[in-house]
Amino acid sequence: MTPTPVCVHLVYGESTLRLQMLPDTGADVTVIGTRHLQMLHIPLSSLQPLPSTTTLTADGSEMAPAVGCFYATLRLHGKSCTAKIQVHEGIQTPLLSYSHCMELVIISAAFPKPLLEVKHVNRCAEMSLPPHTSPSAARAHFLREFPDVLLSKADLMTAPLPMVGKPMRIHVKETAVPFAIHTEVGSLRFPASSSGGT
Repeated sequence: MTPTPVCVHLVYGESTLRLQMLPDTGADVTVIGTRHLQMLHIPLSSLQPLPSTTTLTADGSEMAPAVGCFYATLRLHGKSCTAKIQVHEGIQTPLLSYSHCMELVIISAAFPKPLLEVKHVNRCAEMSLPPHTSPSAARAHFLREFPDVLLSKADLMTAPLPMVGKPMRIHVKETAVPFAIHTEVGSLRFPASSSGGT
């Protein structure tokens, strides 16, 4: 469900601007466009520089680099907060970060925190498989390496396989940080099937 924009009063010095801002609980920065900056009569030259980092959008695409930032007060329904606001070209709808949504009480204190950091683990570096192994050798290696999750044709004839060990329960702490395992699929060549597919 797409959130509804909220009308926030942005106060900078003597200027006050009413902005329709979109609460973005997955964002760690509050963002406006250059046209909003012009509406506040703030010259680009007065912005503070930002380190050159890549800012990603929700779909994983890169946002245009920040032109700079400034500090202002955000007000909504009697609540206010001091905000560091980044300015990016091409932003049509200003975005309100998770922390500013929390400070302006747009979301409750019980609202889950966004995952700002994902640790990546690359299992390929640990494997001893040579890079130019034949498909049959690679298949044999993976069947030996991961017998608990990969099946051979013989296993399929006797499936379903019996459970090994006691049933398990996974307990996750609130402070747990997820990680992803990435495998370089392009480095493995599998033979084409008899139906002509890969």
